[in-house]
Amino acid sequence: MSKVLCVDDNVDLVEVLTEMLTSLMFEPYTVLGGKECIDLLNGGSFKPDIILLDIMMSPMDGWTTLRNIRGDPRYDKIPVMMLTGKYPTMAEVNEYVTLFEGYLMKPFALGFLSSEINKVLSNVKKREEIIDDARSKGADELMLSDYRKLSSTGCLLSQFETIITDGTFTKEHFVELDERFENIVKELKEIKSIPE
Repeated sequence: MSKVLCVDDNVDLVEVLTEMLTSLMFEPYTVLGGKECIDLLNGGSFKPDIILLDIMMSPMDGWTTLRNIRGDPRYDKIPVMMLTGKYPTMAEVNEYVTLFEGYLMKPFALGFLSSEINKVLSNVKKREEIIDDARSKGADELMLSDYRKLSSTGCLLSQFETIITDGTFTKEHFVELDERFENIVKELKEIKSIPE
């Protein structure tokens, strides 16, 4: 059973999420803010399989919490899905897109929640298998770290399609990220970590 850490300062939403996740056969844990999330992770006795992180929280918002999570190498393998009731701004997308694996708009249906969590968990499992294989064959750790950061960008692009196609966005940032990711994939194929 996958452990899901829900981070949201809305007590009512946390209760609903807990019920939903329990009914979907996940093992939910909850904290009511970013600082509480960081404190729980730093305690060292709990490591979730995935974190559902609300963006609009106070005093520490979700983006700051995300930066803190990704700033600690102990947590770089834990997938993070951002939760929010609004689309992110392009500045937020550009700044944070390599730091999280999924994006859920509130409200969401039970089936959608389940499929999105399972999709992210599956993608991250495959990503980590590729990284472990490449590491065993001598791949550069910096390249593997970059691969980890960039591997979810393509999945997130489709989720951000509304923003990308509304005329306020130029694709240069994602073209650059995609090129970096493709170069890493090419190198991993050369050391036979990714099947042709």
